[in-house]
Amino acid sequence: IVAMVVSVNSAYAVTERGLVNQNIGISASNATDAATAGVKVSDFAANATVSSCVPVILYFSRGSGDTPGLGPVGETLRNSLKAATAERSAAVFNDYPAVSVWDAAVVHDHYTASVTQGIATALVDLQGLASRCPTSKIVVGGYSQGAEVTRYAIAQLTPAVQQHITAVILFGDTWFNPQEANVTKIGGFSPTLKGLHYPNTLPASLFDWLYKTYPFAAKAFPVSLRGKIFSFCHAGDIVCQADGHSQVDPHLTYNQDNSTNQA
Repeated sequence: IVAMVVSVNSAYAVTERGLVNQNIGISASNATDAATAGVKVSDFAANATVSSCVPVILYFSRGSGDTPGLGPVGETLRNSLKAATAERSAAVFNDYPAVSVWDAAVVHDHYTASVTQGIATALVDLQGLASRCPTSKIVVGGYSQGAEVTRYAIAQLTPAVQQHITAVILFGDTWFNPQEANVTKIGGFSPTLKGLHYPNTLPASLFDWLYKTYPFAAKAFPVSLRGKIFSFCHAGDIVCQADGHSQVDPHLTYNQDNSTNQA
């Protein structure tokens, strides 16, 4: 994946935000915690020009309950990408609710509303990034709820925006399918288990609504992105390998093992 996204131009220099070169004119007041948390698209697009955009932009949607920003998995992926691209990259996050798992389990509408807002935000953000930085390679990523948001958003992008997408990287996708076409699957997953939104993946429980009454259906990725989509799924991950024996712990280690470095 790294080989596809690296396009180094010595004219670029990354600011303390890891955002764009030093000619972009972003005030220091907007730089708080950007080194790890990334930056909102509104902060990025307000100042970006074609000449000041970095070669590679990471756009990431965090997982359920993660602190606003890139989230732990997105931050680790950002660091891996920076190391591979001589730090000439930007980290931009989807500023959506990403409600917690507990909130989702107790009040189902909160989760669906969060996903809906995440999709809408991603569509606007990606259109804006492609427009503001037409020469940049955009890497789109998502973890858990964020992977679901990413899947739906990518499926709805116009062909004009899709051509700016260099790679799509998912971690612990709720709609993970070992047999899905056009997707490179990575990890210790079982070839017979799918994500928790598919019917009959989990025993009767509090989470039945995740597939019995869930209002969204699986969305296939555009054929035009074949070879650019990578989905990481750990063995026993209750989100992407849902069955009666799956565990939560494998879902929480994508930023701790070698997944992001492989990406």
